[in-house]
Amino acid sequence: SIDPSRLPESSFTISIDEPAIVRERVAEARNWPILKLKMAGGDLDVRMVEALREESLLPFRVDANEAWEPEEAAEKIARLSSVGCELVEQPLPAGRLEETALLRESSPLPLAGDEDAVPNADPEAVCAAYDLINVKITRLGGLRRAIQWLHTARSCGCGVMVGCFAESSLGISASAVLAPLCDQADLDGAALLASDPFSGCTVEDGVVGLSGGPGFGVQRRGPA
Repeated sequence: SIDPSRLPESSFTISIDEPAIVRERVAEARNWPILKLKMAGGDLDVRMVEALREESLLPFRVDANEAWEPEEAAEKIARLSSVGCELVEQPLPAGRLEETALLRESSPLPLAGDEDAVPNADPEAVCAAYDLINVKITRLGGLRRAIQWLHTARSCGCGVMVGCFAESSLGISASAVLAPLCDQADLDGAALLASDPFSGCTVEDGVVGLSGGPGFGVQRRGPA
């Protein structure tokens, strides 16, 4: 059953950028409990981690966004494990589950599947290759399919993160309903927008608050 008191804290995403901008974004997110650093491969990844650590000692997660090949992934995961990184998301390109499973065997950090968790994929095969899966209802086509993935993950002994894209509180409020059933949350999508046309679920400084209204508790905002 869904227990609203069991809401994991949300991470805040730091996009791929030059180290100076990364430091600025990390400083702006100082009240969030967990950071999530996007990566794109190459030396910039290392410099972004160094910039993050120069500004903050907060725990952080890394989203490689399919950017690495196995050798680079193994090297960077080993380095990340020594600087407070909690997990690495989608280290290899989607569809390469056998290679991901091999990488996982020697990885000092948990691996989370993101782009591999798509509607036409085999949930059991994906869960077998990862320690966690990132369930995004927008990508999976709605709550029903997302819940199916969640139940499959649990039956396989795989952890679950509820995630999002850069989306309004309409989408975040729907995703937040699943948060009490998940181990981790990445629900900062509305916080990344300059303007949010909806109100509903709140995610402030990493604290997720479900709306008390009917349904998802979402309302359209009036004119500014």
